[in-house]
Parts: sequence; structure tokens; C-alpha cells
Amino acid sequence: MMPFIVVIADFPDLKAGELTDIFARLEKENWTKMHHHSGHLYTVWNNLAFPGEAGAAIKMARHSFYSCCTPYCIPRLVVEWDPKEQPCYITM
Repeated sequence: MMPFIVVIADFPDLKAGELTDIFARLEKENWTKMHHHSGHLYTVWNNLAFPGEAGAAIKMARHSFYSCCTPYCIPRLVVEWDPKEQPCYITM
């Protein structure tokens, strides 16, 4: 099984259209929204892990996620890498 990345993201101060654009960009980059609710706080996304060790994989995933959010916002993220072995959490 491939390792994966789970991201919990909080998108501050966005208009509905901006959030829709960000979500479309994330989906285009193979991020899958796992948790659906009416608000935009604490949305949960996953993607296959980028190759490499935990630190490098998290850095690449964070960069990919942030690039989808530019120029609208810099979201607050909690990133989890490959929990089937040993979880690695980073809060941004």
C-alpha cells in the first residue's frame, strides 16, 4: 500500500467563489476532500504521499497545497503522513 498524506485545512476570510476555486485547484492536483460540511473551517483532504521520508513528503505536500490556495490565502494546516507505520504530525 502506498503511503498517504492527510491534511486538515482552515481557510480564513474567504468569499464563496474563492473557496470554490481553491477546492477545484486542489482536486485538479489529486487532493480528495474527505469531509463535507457547510463551513470551510477544518476541511479534511487526502492524497497519495509524495516519495521520500516523512519530512520531505510533508514539505512537498504542504507546497502543493499552498500553491493551490495562492493568491487567495495561506491556509492553516495540520499534516499527517503515512499513519499505518508511524504518524508524523506538523501544524502550520
